[in-house]
Amino acid sequence: MNGSNWLANINNEKGEGTRNVTYAANIAALETFAMYVFTEDQTVVPKESGWFAEVNATTGEVTHLRNRTLYEEDWLGLRKLDEKGGLVFREMEGKHMELDEEVLADIFAEFFGPVDKATMANQQVWPAVTETSQSALQAVEEAWSDL
Repeated sequence: MNGSNWLANINNEKGEGTRNVTYAANIAALETFAMYVFTEDQTVVPKESGWFAEVNATTGEVTHLRNRTLYEEDWLGLRKLDEKGGLVFREMEGKHMELDEEVLADIFAEFFGPVDKATMANQQVWPAVTETSQSALQAVEEAWSDL
């Protein structure tokens, strides 16, 4: 976090006494937070950070989220969310965000659903996906409204 004040702020890692408790409350209040990493990701580096893991730049050792202080002390509300079954870790084959329509439909069906695959085949799903995405984005923006 030394190179990014924005990331340190958004991850509530700026230090004791400067953490925003509203961040943790808003994240903990979510129903589900699905985190995806991609096997060949070149955008999120290291890719494990997409799951809030920490990677030692020298040794390559990965400290998974559940073993990090930010989880144990619940700086972001991720532990509370996890305890109620709302934290989802997924790995996808390929490069960053390269999702075909079938995979995307499955993701939306699982987390925003239902998405009718016949509708997807007729390309009528995109208005629904856009509307659902906007609703999801609005929820995220509300969760992070104190930035």
